[in-house]
Amino acid sequence: MTDTLATTSAAVGSTSLPSRARQFYALTKPRVVQLIVFCAVIGMLMATPGLPDLRLALAATAGIWLVAAAAAAFNCVVEQRIDARMARTAWRPTARGQLTNTQTLTNRKPVIDRFMKAYRETIDWLYSNDPAGLKTYADFVDISIDMARRTRDEFFPRAAVDPDRIVGLDTIVPDAVALKFTAAPLTKEQLAELIQIPPR
Repeated sequence: MTDTLATTSAAVGSTSLPSRARQFYALTKPRVVQLIVFCAVIGMLMATPGLPDLRLALAATAGIWLVAAAAAAFNCVVEQRIDARMARTAWRPTARGQLTNTQTLTNRKPVIDRFMKAYRETIDWLYSNDPAGLKTYADFVDISIDMARRTRDEFFPRAAVDPDRIVGLDTIVPDAVALKFTAAPLTKEQLAELIQIPPR
């Protein structure tokens, strides 16, 4: 496998659970996320004449922290090869090869399967004839039902969010080589290991 996907059993076996938890926590870039949450809380205080509703503020703060942390972790995964070349970011677990895609797909497969099941059920419901799905989406983004329907059908057609359909590999794989994300094109076996779509 390529450097992006490769991992060794020795490296996996030598990492204790507390250490592994610290590695995942480091992916969230906690210092950056703290600044984001701090700015969000200041915005909440400035947006209301008095104090904001405590429960709403706590829920919003938790949501902002989770979204920002997830975005930071995704950034670490996408830029792991670039991070490995920079002294400022070379310590990150993904850059050092301590946390890899293959490792996650192998060790966290039940979690990924549950996520895919929930995602599929959500997509099926949103694009079904059940009006509650579209109403829930409209209420969530605070738009009318008609606008929600247009947004769903014209900007996010079902084929574009179908988790069971992977397209564009013929273009993506050569681009990955050209941009030096991988040293050579992935074989069919490597692609099968990387892209594991749980059966319905």
